Amino acid sequence: MLYGYIIILSLFTLLLGYGIGRRIGLKEGYKKATVELPFILKEKLYENNICPICNRREIDH
Repeated sequence: MLYGYIIILSLFTLLLGYGIGRRIGLKEGYKKATVELPFILKEKLYENNICPICNRREIDH
């Protein structure tokens, strides 16, 4: 009976840790993406001369 409680408590602890870690990871990933996205879009524009948002070709002056 004691082993059953230990197993259930262990599984609950692992599930709780997984849930908390997943939430923290999603928040960190969203913050990182919002910071890096403008740089990625500018890099694509300079490499291809095509706007990554509207797919229009930029005219070089």
